[in-house]
Amino acid sequence: MHGIGFSKPNKNETLQKMWRNKAIADTYEPGSTFKLITTSAALEEGIVTGTDNAGEFSCTGAIEIAGTRIKCWRYYRPHGAQSLRNALMNSCNPVFIGLRTKTRSENIL
Repeated sequence: MHGIGFSKPNKNETLQKMWRNKAIADTYEPGSTFKLITTSAALEEGIVTGTDNAGEFSCTGAIEIAGTRIKCWRYYRPHGAQSLRNALMNSCNPVFIGLRTKTRSENIL
């Protein structure tokens, strides 16, 4: 017997799903880890001069790029005006997408 309600192929598939390590088996966008690279490029290019200029950036909850709406994790209550340091601490997607559009691409990739 292979267990109640499981055929052997189904049981194997269920066990594989249960024990799969999502962190190494699934693919993810670089997301927040890339925000440091974007920040470094912006600082190097002089697009931003420091990290504590209050109100230099604004989180509206989402930004649209190429017809795709990308939300901040706190889209339901946007961060509003914030400094670069705050944007990093908040991991705010709209701020870094906007910042990335101002940098020269050869400095990032």
